[in-house]
Amino acid sequence: MKKSHYLFVGIVLCFLVAPLGYILGIKAHTPIYGVENIVELPSLQNQSFLSKEFQKNFEEWWQSHYMLRTIFLKTKNQLYDIFNLGKIHSGFNETVIEGSDNYLYSRGYFLSYRHTCTAIPPEFNKIKELKDIADKKNISVYFVLAANKAVIYPQYIPSRYRFFYDNNCDYYNQIEQKLKEMGINVYNSQKLLSSIAENETYQPYNKTGTHWNYYGAGRVFQASAEMFNFGKIELRDIETRSQKYGTERDIADLLNLWIPYYPRQSFYRPVWQSEAFVKGKTAIIGNSFSNEYKINAEYSGIFENLSHYENLPLSDKDCHNILNTDRIIFVYTDRAFLQANHQFYQKIDRLIKNGKYLFRHKFSEKNEDITTEGLSFYEDWGRWSEGKSVKMTIKLPDIRHKHNLNLKIVFEAFPFLSGTHNQQKVIVKVNKKEKAVWFFEQRKASPDTSINLDLSEIKNKELHISFEIDNPISPQELNSSIDDQRKLGIGFKTLSIQSD
Repeated sequence: MKKSHYLFVGIVLCFLVAPLGYILGIKAHTPIYGVENIVELPSLQNQSFLSKEFQKNFEEWWQSHYMLRTIFLKTKNQLYDIFNLGKIHSGFNETVIEGSDNYLYSRGYFLSYRHTCTAIPPEFNKIKELKDIADKKNISVYFVLAANKAVIYPQYIPSRYRFFYDNNCDYYNQIEQKLKEMGINVYNSQKLLSSIAENETYQPYNKTGTHWNYYGAGRVFQASAEMFNFGKIELRDIETRSQKYGTERDIADLLNLWIPYYPRQSFYRPVWQSEAFVKGKTAIIGNSFSNEYKINAEYSGIFENLSHYENLPLSDKDCHNILNTDRIIFVYTDRAFLQANHQFYQKIDRLIKNGKYLFRHKFSEKNEDITTEGLSFYEDWGRWSEGKSVKMTIKLPDIRHKHNLNLKIVFEAFPFLSGTHNQQKVIVKVNKKEKAVWFFEQRKASPDTSINLDLSEIKNKELHISFEIDNPISPQELNSSIDDQRKLGIGFKTLSIQSD
């Protein structure tokens, strides 16, 4: 009994001495891996203290500055790993799973293996709306499906997870088929990477990383570039070394352990040779998997002008730049398509919003496509009609040459109604032919403010749309504004052109 007591005390003392050795310089300083938010010390003021803003900011400062933070964090993670036998690791939000042969997995990527298949959310259909906007702007859209590690190496997944998970959902083929039905160029990397993992010496994933390595991403880039007719790219050489190139040890490093998780492995990178050259601007959009794909695209030297947008939300400036490129390449795993709130769908939403004609400001890069008459000044939300008539001229996109193709002009529009002025009627004509009547009534659902057109109806490759407003009225007449004498009818927010 005494021996076990002494053993326990000895173990505790070892953990106490290890940090002490760190402090005294016995162990060299190693940084904490991952993103750290370093907060500045807040200034103490009466107002901020009484509102408790100071206390909140001080707590955030303390979390990122307290003494010996690195030591305590790494000690906690190491203790967790020891008592958990290292099978579920603590450092990366306790979601790192250790499989056989020292393979590490991020538990989130087991989504493709869940026993009950998850339906692809309705947000997936927004991709088609973005495709319509891209067609109008002569932008080619491509998708590269980056296979996740759990799909490529199912044999190393721990048996306790294989028991509850299977791969009968076949998400990759589902997503590929749906994208092809939308007329989108798509490359599914799952089969290629599985074949490399089973039959070749160089592996497409490292044991200690979540993401494909430079070689795996490079082989996918090579195959997808050929499929998309960017040009033939040849593999000239493979560079090998013992140190990681980039994110190839991301999970292992993010564990933040005193005793590093470091199975023996080599890291390698392809060297490309190509005479192809793709003119124009190219935007690569994706999650963290897109980074290695982008680096291979840069190494190949085939693109004239390449930009990359990874993970972070797109700004209006980003959307403007992307929607003025010649091609967009999306690089995502199946996980992105399966989660309705994923940043992938958020990016799609932002691009769609910025791809529409926004009535709140002049259409910056291609304003010649749409001209208007009868609208009031620009406001933060859009523009009001002023008077009894509004006229718009729209130049059609290049999809107009296709036969048996329908167009839909979709307006975000609403009426100016108030008090006793509770109805508004708008007659919509296209090339002087009546196409719709919009009838708005206060406290009732708005009508469908879109116009369906057959291309056979359209002459001179232009649309001339007029809006005849039955009873415009000024805010002054309704006593809601003394100074505003404008005769208002309907407000226009956005306009988009969609095709079947």
